[in-house]
Amino acid sequence: MTSWIPDLSGASAPLYLAIANALGEAIETRELPQGVKLPTHRQLALSLGVSVQTVSAAYREAERRGLVVGETGRGTFVRGNGQILESQFIMPRRHEHLIDLSINRPASGFVHAEAVHAVFGALAESMDLASMTACRPVQGLDQHRVAAVEWLTRRSVQAAVDQVVICNGAAHGLLLALATVADPGDTVVTDELTDHGAILLASTLHLRLKPLPCDEQGILPDGFAAACAAGDVRALFTIPTLNNPTCTVMPLERRRALAAIARRHGVAIVEDDPYSMLLENPPPALSSFAPELSYYVTTFTKSLMPGVRTGYLVGPPAQVPRIVSRLRATSWMATPLVAEIASQWLSDGTADRLIQWQRDEMTARQKILQRALRGFRYRCQRHALHAWLTISEQWRVEAFVASLRQRNVAVTPAEVFMVGRGNEPHAVRLSLGATRSRAQFEQGLTVIAELLRRDPEPLLAEA
Repeated sequence: MTSWIPDLSGASAPLYLAIANALGEAIETRELPQGVKLPTHRQLALSLGVSVQTVSAAYREAERRGLVVGETGRGTFVRGNGQILESQFIMPRRHEHLIDLSINRPASGFVHAEAVHAVFGALAESMDLASMTACRPVQGLDQHRVAAVEWLTRRSVQAAVDQVVICNGAAHGLLLALATVADPGDTVVTDELTDHGAILLASTLHLRLKPLPCDEQGILPDGFAAACAAGDVRALFTIPTLNNPTCTVMPLERRRALAAIARRHGVAIVEDDPYSMLLENPPPALSSFAPELSYYVTTFTKSLMPGVRTGYLVGPPAQVPRIVSRLRATSWMATPLVAEIASQWLSDGTADRLIQWQRDEMTARQKILQRALRGFRYRCQRHALHAWLTISEQWRVEAFVASLRQRNVAVTPAEVFMVGRGNEPHAVRLSLGATRSRAQFEQGLTVIAELLRRDPEPLLAEA
């Protein structure tokens, strides 16, 4: 058992969060190696002069982040970066009475069942077995990349067929892009609040993820320029259109400014763009302003349906062989059958119909959101899948989330999107598409509004 004792001097966060943060830093710097047994709750509490409840809360938070694992009768152990657990705020399965607004996914309806039935029927009648028998080219079948180029052109991304790499969704594409542009220990800068999947990816690849100052329009160019000038920044990762979680859309001039800074310093741009196709007139991709430095990733999981895990990664021509080598190492090639479904939907108009259905459904759900949360502060763009709700300063975010969970409503706290150790925003993310019906969505919002109108409930006192 290690005698690890964190230094909490100057900690601004609640004590249990300060301990969890220090634990995460010690694991990242290898001060606490994989498999080491941590002090017992009581031992660490005595060493720090805090309550056992505070240490227990810290270990629970660390376990939720996938940093440690508790084994009954044995103690708490450090997990390896390759063993990161799914965060507990993401429900492993649907609970019968839970209204889950925590996972960011599109809505679904009968139109999706019709589309699946039609495409499977067409595939059953086809004598072309390439989508079932292919194992080359690793980069993706030619016809799938041709369909991708036509689709990407509509997204303002100009790419040759040889620049497109088919991947298994955006997470896979981002893994390939980040592994191509950065080595373990390299610095990647990003928004102060960004997709938790990217945070896990950076941890898995042993990258140093650092936050950049932001406002309601996204990353501040001056902050990006200062970071590039001060250190060896290898890449900028960002979601400029409908940022997850804040729902911001970066304006055109700021995209140009960030691209110019990246060019000046030779910094790669990794752009995650799963949402822009939901907007009727999205701004041009950030990557389009510096294509020679950019790795653009998009997917259909947020616009068509989660099971269509086909993504497109566009990289600089000279870097495509490096991307493909990493694709071969991680999955040999993306699943051709799913790519075939996506390609057929692109060619026969089904993709456009499903996207328009999603826009219409989000319009209806946003009207419910406006009605249910009237008088409260939140940010949500037209057709977006999520909203960013600001809660009263009287509430602690974790207490608000816990109180909602007791009422069978799940939301995502701001803390899981934070990069670095800044102050946690008083906000939670709400998914508009996760519930089975509009009625269930409204029911969940009603519970949220009722809780927002109440005073915070008492929690266990911390030392």
